[in-house]
Amino acid sequence: MKSLRYSSLKPFVNHFALSRPVDWDDIFRRKAPLELEIGFGTGEYLARMAAQRPWQNFIGIEENVERVYKTLRKIESAKIENVRLLHVDARLVLERFFPPRSIARVHCLFPCPWPKKNQVKRRLFSRNFLKLLNHRLAAGGQIDL
Repeated sequence: MKSLRYSSLKPFVNHFALSRPVDWDDIFRRKAPLELEIGFGTGEYLARMAAQRPWQNFIGIEENVERVYKTLRKIESAKIENVRLLHVDARLVLERFFPPRSIARVHCLFPCPWPKKNQVKRRLFSRNFLKLLNHRLAAGGQIDL
């Protein structure tokens, strides 16, 4: 097994220690539009977008801890400063950690469809989730699926 070492946890945000709603300008120590990637997987897209747009702040949400570790290493090796990572369910994050109209753009590439009838509760993009997501998007905000 490869080493999971990295020298900085700075991009990782402990969601248990956050006040709600989160003051993301304080977390990033600057004011910038927020972009959110739900389920960042290997972190390649998140890291590339953050490197290409340093004037934006990026938040990645992922439930798989191994993917969080790999992305931490990727962000560190590329010396990217405008990314923060959360290891938590996206529904919880959008419900509790973002005020209304605070997100400029949401990315979700290849969301799991959970196609079986008994898996419906695990599907992310339900009517209620889309309403919540719409409520968190800033005027003119976008969702990339």
